[in-house]
Formats: sequence, structure tokens, C-alpha cells
Amino acid sequence: MGGASASPIHVRPLCYLLNVDSLDAERIELHKDYVRVCEAGLRRRPTDPVLLSSVERLVEAQLAFYEGDYLTLQRPAYGAEAFPPEELSLLENSYVEWLHAEQLSTGEQVLYGHSGFWQHWWNLLHEQTEHPLCMDVVLPDVPEVHRRNWTLDVRADLLRGVTEAGALRLRVLIPPGEPEGGLAELAALIERSGFEVRVRSSPFLFAVYRGTAAVISERENQHDEAYFLTRRPSIVAPLQQVFDDHWRSAIPWTSYTRGASDVLELMSLGWTDLRIAESLGLSMRTVSRRIADAMAAAGVSSRFELGVRYAQSRG
Repeated sequence: MGGASASPIHVRPLCYLLNVDSLDAERIELHKDYVRVCEAGLRRRPTDPVLLSSVERLVEAQLAFYEGDYLTLQRPAYGAEAFPPEELSLLENSYVEWLHAEQLSTGEQVLYGHSGFWQHWWNLLHEQTEHPLCMDVVLPDVPEVHRRNWTLDVRADLLRGVTEAGALRLRVLIPPGEPEGGLAELAALIERSGFEVRVRSSPFLFAVYRGTAAVISERENQHDEAYFLTRRPSIVAPLQQVFDDHWRSAIPWTSYTRGASDVLELMSLGWTDLRIAESLGLSMRTVSRRIADAMAAAGVSSRFELGVRYAQSRG
């Protein structure tokens, strides 16, 4: 191109790779901005005015976005700018460089904010071509999880597209809570998408992919949230074992919610099984089974503990 010799692409200067006469100045600058940010390995809002200007232009072009002060780059093909194939290939190489800029050791890195977590998930989906991506997720039994509006965090259209493509096999463990709350909406969305949801109380927040990689929450503070990605077998294997053990002892979501709302509501008021059964027109056996399922899911050993946990889940 432009009379340049046929040397390998990765060592050819950019001015020889691009036909600058046919590219508008804005796209050339956008390309430079993207490369500049990638080479700097930026993960937070920069203080340097030159880098800040570059990031602002990338955000406007939908090639980067902020979550608080955390910065996440978008793959160049997914932004608003339509780059030519050869230029896109170069930018993709820069993106890979940015992904590993903060690598801690082999296969480890920090993912900043929810956007960083989901960007990593999206990357894994694109890398998995022959078989579905197996993903096991545990949500912790903490107040932040119960209060969160999950419908704002989950892209239903994206999940539907992944489902229709058969690109994902998902199992999710959620903590016991109010059957009409935000977690219930999340569980219903996951089940409608053809995935599995079970209920069990757990203090952990992590995701395991294919049994070979894991993402662990570093902090629960939502204003400064980061995740740690690792592929160390000594960490991933025990986490997979924890998930599998939890999964075997968990209660399917549909079993947990089938009449559980009314039963737990009345039980939390101190009603006996007999009074609950008579009030709801159920058999004693049905009421006892639903309470036992709820106790198992909550990881408690008494009706009193279950009543306290249920009251807490309602805020």
C-alpha cells in the first residue's frame, strides 16, 4: 500500500499501513487516541490532559465508557466508528495489549467495576467458538445483593441473543429472599432464558468459567468495586468444588417460590404450621415441606432463624 515493501504488518509504520489521503482526519485522530490509551494501559479516569482528551473522544465514539472513575475500553469493532478491515486489525492488537497491561502474573488481571466484569465475559464468549461457555455464578447473601435493581444491570436483549446462539450454559446460585423482590425478577429472567437457578445462602461472590478461570470480587463497596481474574488451578479448582457442593444442596428456584411468599410471611409473624395451613387452605405436610425447603436454602437450622432471615431480606 502506498508503494511500501511487503514487510510483516506488525513492524510496518502506521503511515504506510493507512492510506491517509482517503481517511478523514477525525478517524485518524480517533485511531491515535485508541492506541495512546491502550499503550498507557488506562483503567481509571486520567489526570493527564492529553490522555483525558483522548479518552473523552473515545467515549463520544462509544469506544470507551466510565463507571464512576473506572475506565473500560470497548473492542474497536463495537464502537460507533466504522474502521476499514486492516485498520481494525491493528486496533484489535492494541485492545489485546490494553487487556493485559495490568497483568499480575500469568493469566491474572484486575477487572474494574461491573463494566470490566461484563466486558471480560463478553470477550470469553467470543473466544468460545466450538462449545457453549460454561459459567457458574454465586451471589452472596448480603444486603447489597437484595437491594440491587438487577433489571438495570442485565441486558435482556443481549442475554436473549446469547441464548438463541447456544453460546452459554449458565448456573446461578442466589440467596433466599422475598419471592417478589429484585432477585426474583433476576431469577425469572434467567429461567425464561433456559438457564438454571437455585437458592442457597452463601457469603461468596464469584464466577467460574469452564472450570479453568475464575473471577472473584475484591470489595463489596459498590463505589470502589473491582474483580480479580485468575486462572491458577490452586484457586479455580477449590472454587469450582465450592460451587458444586452448594449446587447439590441448593433448592430449585421454582420449588422455593411455590407458595413460599405467603407461608414465610405468616411464619415470620409467629404462626404455627396448623394455623398457616388452615389460613391458606394447604395441608400440614405441604406447609412443613415449604418451610423445610426455605430453611435448607437459607442455611439455617431453626424456624426462628428463618423468620429473622426472611424479615431481614424484606429490609
